[in-house]
Amino acid sequence: MKLLMESWRKFLNERMEFGEGFEQWLHGEGECEAQSVKPPCLMGHGFKKIDEGSFRAVWALPDNPNYVMKVADDLWDDGDTKDMNKQEADKIAQTGYPDLLPKIYDTADDYSWIVVERVEPYGYDNSQWIYDFFPIFAKFWEDNKDNSDFAWRNNSIRHFFQFYTESRIDEIRGKMMKI
Repeated sequence: MKLLMESWRKFLNERMEFGEGFEQWLHGEGECEAQSVKPPCLMGHGFKKIDEGSFRAVWALPDNPNYVMKVADDLWDDGDTKDMNKQEADKIAQTGYPDLLPKIYDTADDYSWIVVERVEPYGYDNSQWIYDFFPIFAKFWEDNKDNSDFAWRNNSIRHFFQFYTESRIDEIRGKMMKI
């Protein structure tokens, strides 16, 4: 039993290792300060920019192809872009949809960066994820999309899914506010 507890304690204290380049960047080895998300510093440690969105940039880790780092873009209000990282790292979202959302493995204290499992994204206009992860919802859509009484018959499954989830969120928030 003692050996089991010692092994468990060691497991809990271990931190994920993402490779030497990441560790050097993390601890500030080299010419840049520790965890600087300025592109020249990231590139100097071997990170490669592989994608960007409206608010964040995605960088491949220097030594580990299984993870990427999402960096808050400083062109926008810093708090908003960091909040996107914080929301993505939210433990409730992570545990509620483990097969749908990439796993988060590490974050900056201020959420200026997060290390995420590398996945192949579906793409902005691709609705296949709804069919893959919410098949009952997709079946309902398919069964009703041509029904003249169905309010969303001329919309896409994405619009219907978005409307449905937003209305459920509003409903839940409304109930929570009444308490």
